[in-house]
Amino acid sequence: MNNLIQFTKEYIFHFLFISSIFIYSLIAAESKALIIEIMDLRAVFALLVYVPLVQLCLYKLLLRKEFSIVKQEHLLIASFLFCIYVLIFMSIQSNLFFLLILFVTTALFFFGPIRVFFNNNIPSINASFSNGNEQLVKDTKKQAEKKINSKPPNINVKNLIGRDIIRPTKRISEYISNKTVLITGAGGSIGSELVKQAAGYSPKRLILLGHGENSIFNISADIKEKFPKTQIHLIIADIQDKNHIEQIFEQYRPTIVFHAAAHKHVPLMEMNEGAAVRNNIFGTENLVKASSKYFVERFVFISTDKAVEPINIMGKTKRIGELIVQAAASESLTKFSIVRFGNVLESRGSVIPIFKKQIESGEAVTVTHPDMVRYFMTIPEAVQLVLEAGALSKGGEVFVLDMGKPVKIIDIARRLICLYGYEPDKDIRIEITGIRQGEKLNESLFYTSEEIVKTKHPNVMIAVPKIKSSENLQGQLEKLKEAVIHYPEKIGQMLDKIIKDQY
Repeated sequence: MNNLIQFTKEYIFHFLFISSIFIYSLIAAESKALIIEIMDLRAVFALLVYVPLVQLCLYKLLLRKEFSIVKQEHLLIASFLFCIYVLIFMSIQSNLFFLLILFVTTALFFFGPIRVFFNNNIPSINASFSNGNEQLVKDTKKQAEKKINSKPPNINVKNLIGRDIIRPTKRISEYISNKTVLITGAGGSIGSELVKQAAGYSPKRLILLGHGENSIFNISADIKEKFPKTQIHLIIADIQDKNHIEQIFEQYRPTIVFHAAAHKHVPLMEMNEGAAVRNNIFGTENLVKASSKYFVERFVFISTDKAVEPINIMGKTKRIGELIVQAAASESLTKFSIVRFGNVLESRGSVIPIFKKQIESGEAVTVTHPDMVRYFMTIPEAVQLVLEAGALSKGGEVFVLDMGKPVKIIDIARRLICLYGYEPDKDIRIEITGIRQGEKLNESLFYTSEEIVKTKHPNVMIAVPKIKSSENLQGQLEKLKEAVIHYPEKIGQMLDKIIKDQY
């Protein structure tokens, strides 16, 4: 409806503009007879037909983003329009001066004052005609060149998330130095940053475990270049493979484990419940049991704010992963802990890379809901928190970063558009697409029943859980395994029951 109204407004504006030029051409001919002869219903009808025809042709060109340079196709269409104009009026008057005015009118209209809304790629006449056609063409070309030549800006994260970046402490090196560190999901956004930061604290060796061979190779090449003295081992493995995981632990005897491997895409996991359960729950269980069996000193499980009051499959599986880790902490010598945080900027699947791609291609930036808010942190911050948690852990804690106030996704989009030098809702449109399956407007970092305790780190808190009992957790997990194989339609129900019974 809005586009139709916009089209109508522009049509009226175009009609009045062309009509004024048309009337001016008659006056310039200085022939009263000519004016009387031509100013009839046929001329009015011709203009009514001609204006939308030109307008639609312009829309086609602008939608194809061919407004920066005059190409052969432009000239052909301009000639076609002029020929139609001539044919319509030839039967009325063949005065050469009049035809010349018509040609100038066509050219002026075709290359005239048309400002392009990048948000919709639909033209809008908003400039003053007094500035002249030449200036407008320059402005249009300048805008086009700006779009084509625009490079990703240096993103000031503070401007995006509205707070200062958290700095690391010295206590991390005390427990990582000269230790064997195993990192799962080592090729992912969080995992690869864990590898980089851990390498900086002089570990005895790093075990990079991942499922994707290319990502593991890439991060290993980076570490070999920046930390040539660090001993690294590359392992392609699936954490769902219990026997293989045990072999790895037996062979390398890790001292510290950072578990970052997970399926985290919310809408995708809604469609693949079994995959989420096998990886996020049973994969975590395999790692927890192997860590206890082979006397790992510290195990840090990376969780998410979506595990708090979860409404989607991903959040539910991560919540049960938390329960598995907490249950193991109460009966193992290994110091098991959990780090729970919100969205991570620049990670795979984060809104920032998606927004960047949309802005750089001139597309509308898509936001699911204008009121959707999230907690945000940078990848280095998230990883630093994971490392801090390892240092602070005494066993069984849920560490949570003080991430400041939650930020509206739409505000992130607007700020990013501005960083690219564009104006939101003018140069780049923000499109509301609707909440996706499994999403909720607000995320929380704590359960309402969790007690919040401060730590030695000013930005790290502990959420002390109030779990009823973990006695029947193993039995419920066995039933869940059976459901994944034989009764996949019951997975959702069983996840809800496990969480309810344990909390």
